[in-house]
Amino acid sequence: MFRKDTLSPTECIGKKFFRRRDLTSEKRLHLAFMAMQGVWGAVSELARDFMISRRFVYMLRDDLQEITEKVFGERSSFERGKEWIRKKALALALCLRLEGR
Repeated sequence: MFRKDTLSPTECIGKKFFRRRDLTSEKRLHLAFMAMQGVWGAVSELARDFMISRRFVYMLRDDLQEITEKVFGERSSFERGKEWIRKKALALALCLRLEGR
């Protein structure tokens, strides 16, 4: 696990962010996958456990989601269903507005 006292004081001077050597590609993939599960509080818990920002976890999740959509094709049926409902609701609202003038 990463500890705050393992960094030398000169390693962070002038840098806003730095790439941590202890966060390997496998750990980053694990973080992204766990964030995609959609469990409430999981992102905050991961950020606290690995001492990283929540925004970084969300960024990993978004990258993994984008890659999986490109590799495996279309979005999930759940997302397509939400989009269909949104379109139907908009069409119904427009029809009611036209009838009511």
